Amino acid sequence: MTSSVPELRLVRSCGPSEPLRATITAVVPDASSVELSWTGPETGAAPMVRAGSTWTASFGDFTDPGPYEVTYTVTARDAAGNVAARTASLPVTPCPG
Repeated sequence: MTSSVPELRLVRSCGPSEPLRATITAVVPDASSVELSWTGPETGAAPMVRAGSTWTASFGDFTDPGPYEVTYTVTARDAAGNVAARTASLPVTPCPG
């Protein structure tokens, strides 16, 4: 892959009557597939959806109000089978309200 690791963007959303969710956007122009995985009080994985060179997926709902951290990893693969990954953490704190 020409890009060694995905560039990540995180958008956190929550409100007084909804649990916290996080949306991860990864910019990986030459990937053929990208997966999001996470660990914390809950563990899971989901394929990311492609729009051009940008891949997006959401995870949550974090019903435990926290505080705690969720570690997430975005793993990208290209057509030749090369793999690149980036890991980051999301602090989960109670939603206001």
